[in-house]
Parts: sequence; structure tokens; C-alpha cells
Amino acid sequence: MLTSIAQSTPDKAKSASQPVRGQRLVGKLIAASAMLLLCGSAVAQHNARQPDKPSAAGKARAEPAYPDRPIRLVVPLAVGGAVDTVARVIGPYLAESLGQQIIVDNRPGAGGVIGVEIAAKATPDGYTLLMYDNSITVMPSIFKALPFDPAKDFVPVGSVSSVPFVLVVNASAPYKSVGDLIAAARSRPGQLNYGSAGIGSPPHLAPELLAAMSGVTFTHVPFKGAPQALTEVMAGRVEFMFVSMPLAKPQIEAGRIRGLAVSTSKRAAALPNLPTVDEAGIKGYDVTVWNGLFAPAGTRSEVMTKLNDYMNRALNNSEVKEKLAARGAEAQIMSQAAFSKYFQSEFSKWGRVVKRSGATAQ
Repeated sequence: MLTSIAQSTPDKAKSASQPVRGQRLVGKLIAASAMLLLCGSAVAQHNARQPDKPSAAGKARAEPAYPDRPIRLVVPLAVGGAVDTVARVIGPYLAESLGQQIIVDNRPGAGGVIGVEIAAKATPDGYTLLMYDNSITVMPSIFKALPFDPAKDFVPVGSVSSVPFVLVVNASAPYKSVGDLIAAARSRPGQLNYGSAGIGSPPHLAPELLAAMSGVTFTHVPFKGAPQALTEVMAGRVEFMFVSMPLAKPQIEAGRIRGLAVSTSKRAAALPNLPTVDEAGIKGYDVTVWNGLFAPAGTRSEVMTKLNDYMNRALNNSEVKEKLAARGAEAQIMSQAAFSKYFQSEFSKWGRVVKRSGATAQ
């Protein structure tokens, strides 16, 4: 017992000291907990004062899906012209795919410069687009100064259609063929006039190319749009013009004008009985008008991809193809990359035509 008592004496001492040490430990734990609570409160208050910084995924979710409002489609030519006609065929189908209204905004004047400038200087958000033809690639060659650079201020979205020109004269004119017209021009240099949709437009350069290749001279009479020029041909006040198939076909069928030839290297399905200018004796003559969709430079790539995808879907629609064909146009489907390459190549092609013709903007 003594031993055990003797041995238990230190244990009693330890037991006596444990409450003191335990109290100290508990006190330290309580103090640490209090400190943690205070720190947590301070951090919470700091975070409450700071604005949230969403992640990249959060930002993507917060940005509204394109498009979330109507889209303006600028056409820099008059109502009823070839580009306008194509725009109004494709517009409703593109609008259906995008789920937003497409508003065609005609801004003719100054050879297309007015409308193109409006589109070039628009906010690059995909809500202002441009539909135009080859003329956009002619502008740098024919105008001494432009308030925009077509090659740099636009991104090509996609090709829309290709349209042959028809060389037409008044129904009562003495010219029954391209040969007759060229012969008259040789006998009366500079006295045969032709109408166009304005300086630098395809209806302007097509006759200039014909004159250069046949060695004759014509007089150019520009109008604000092809419909106005065609009206003057039908009235007999203008000798001839190259007009797009969508405008020419119904007037030829109505007997108001006479078609002499088509401008393309192959005959047009819409008017298969008309020879080509090449067949008529001007070897190598070939002019095709294309229409394309453009967006201001800086437009987001995902918007461009979506527009190209939906445009091509619309062009693949059988009803769209039929409506374009009825107007003498053909759907021309291209990827954005392919159309961009084609677009850039057109600048040099038409630049050579302008230089050869000597055409300049007044």
C-alpha cells in the first residue's frame, strides 16, 4: 500500500496541475476562435463592399445572344434595283433563321458612296449590315477620294447571288443585234449614249469594257439607279444599257425593250434564246454581277460565323432559289473564307477595267 501510495503521490500532483493547464488551453482556444470570427467578419464586410468579378463563363452568359433586336440591311441603291430585289428576296428567310426582323434601308446616291459610308461607319455589332454588288470593289479605282476603304473597313460575310447582265435597247430601236449597235457606234462616234446606275456601277463599266474591246466610243448617262435608267431606255431617250436579269426579263417579256445579248460567257437559263456578247463577235467578253453581304470591320467573329451560316441556309432553301431564278439570279453559296478571297481578287480585276476605260468619278 505504501508503495502504491508513494507511487500515487506524484500523480496527485499532476492531477492538481491539470485543471490549471486545461483552463489555460481552453482560454487560448476561445481567444483564437474569437480572432477567427473577427477576421471572418472583416473579410465578409470587405467582400460586400467590392463589386463582383464574374468569370469568363459568367461574362459569356451575361452577354445577350445575337441578335436580340432588329437588323438594318443597308442597300446603297434605289428601291427596285437588282441589289434591292435580291435583298428583299433573301431578307425574310434570313430574318426567320435569326429570329429578328431585317429592315432594308435604301440609301442611293453618289455612285453608292452614301450608303456604303453609312454602313462602314456603323457600330460593328452585327446590327448594321451592307448588301452590295461588284461596285464596292470598283470604288477605290474610280473615285479619287473616299471617306472609307472598302478593302479594310468591311469584313465579307458571304456571297449571296450572281446575276448576268442583259444588253437591251428600246423595243422600237433599229438595233437587232450587238453587231448593229457596234456598227452604229462606229458610224457615229460618241453619239450613242447608254444609261447606268451611276459612276462606277457594273452597268457603267460593262459598256465601257464593250467599247474598249470593240474599239468604239459611247457616251455615259448616269442615273441614281438602274430602274431610272431602264425607264429612259423604254422611253427611247437613252440608246441602250446593260441591265441585270431581274430587271430586264419582265420588260423583255412585256415587249417594252429588246434584249440583244447576255454579258456572261454562257447563255442564261432565264433567257436561253439570247446569245452571249462573245457569241455576237466580241470574243472574251464576260461580265457577271455578284451580290454580297458585308459587316463593318471589327464585328465579332462569332457573329460573322452565325450570319454566314444562316445566310447559306437561306440560300439552300428551295423557295429562295426559285424566287431568285424567277428574277434571273442564281444563289451563290460560299464560306466566309472563300468569299473573302474572292472579294479581294475583284479589286484588281475591276481596277484593270477602270484603267482601260479611263472612267473616273466626277
